[in-house]
Amino acid sequence: MKVMYDNEHDILYLIFKEEPVHDTVEACEDVYVEFNEKREVIGVEIWRASELVVKPIADKIVEKIQEFLED
Repeated sequence: MKVMYDNEHDILYLIFKEEPVHDTVEACEDVYVEFNEKREVIGVEIWRASELVVKPIADKIVEKIQEFLED
């Protein structure tokens, strides 16, 4: 698997197989799943990645640190 981030457009790419994309389906708002001709998932694009991925992970880390400090 390969992970790439486009800072200019705030898009996170998860590439499972480097093959031509045959079809793309919007799984949910700003999350797109790419398929090859065999209908296998070959990649995922997450738009607004800093909001949809990075922020929730950072928030969870802060929550865990606060729990640790309260103990």
